[in-house]
Amino acid sequence: KYTSAEEYFKDLRAWMQQAYFWQSVTAAFPYYLMTQYAQASNNQHLPIPTQFGVPLPDNQPELLPERPQIDRNTFPVNGIECRIPPFWKRIVAEFIDFLILFFLKLGVTYVAIDFFDIIDLDKFYIFHKEVKLEYKTILKMTEDIVILELVHRVVVCFFETFWLQGGANGRIGGASPGKSVMGLRVVKCDSVDRLENNGDTDDNGWVLVQPGTDLGLAASFLRAAVKNFVLALFIPTSLAFFYFAHGRTGYDVVCSTIVVQEPLRQPTRPVQAQM
Repeated sequence: KYTSAEEYFKDLRAWMQQAYFWQSVTAAFPYYLMTQYAQASNNQHLPIPTQFGVPLPDNQPELLPERPQIDRNTFPVNGIECRIPPFWKRIVAEFIDFLILFFLKLGVTYVAIDFFDIIDLDKFYIFHKEVKLEYKTILKMTEDIVILELVHRVVVCFFETFWLQGGANGRIGGASPGKSVMGLRVVKCDSVDRLENNGDTDDNGWVLVQPGTDLGLAASFLRAAVKNFVLALFIPTSLAFFYFAHGRTGYDVVCSTIVVQEPLRQPTRPVQAQM
């Protein structure tokens, strides 16, 4: 209770000043928080104490990963990087396969003569007699030998198809026993590009082979058939094994294959785009 009007108005003025002060604080408080948050962001989000004890959020801006610069003149490639084997390794591999197939042909010949009577050995006894051989007799004997040779070619064809159709244990490219010993593989080849800046200037340098995958059953059979039937029977051997670029033979070019040397690796650098 107030005894006079003067005391009442005195307290009223004090109350109005306090009310105005807190109203101003309430209106300015959001701007104060925004100012403190901006300062915290500029100071690497260090906690800044405030008069009101209000915790400030520690939200760091999300940093985007730096993107590598991409050369527009390059493009990613598929295939394998490998070396072209020297000529002597191809010869040694073929010789090893020849020894294996030689004993295999002996077994096939023994079975064909003793069990299936493909060749009548009595015809050859006339060579020990003093009999004049006629043209028809010689031709008949030659026919039997040709049939046996065709059987040998079929066996060799299936032999190469089995080994060249694909790699084992995750390895790329098939290989016959001789090629496996010499570290050679046969892969699919649509194009061969020499890698730049590899320090090699001869044919034994690193090359990029595309697509560089397994031959598969069909492609390996086609390669074996062309090698053992078409080229071996109708074209002289010197032409059948004529070497083209990157050590490819005639049947390699026809069947889109290539013989490469291990190790094989995935492309480690882009190829320059040709303008």
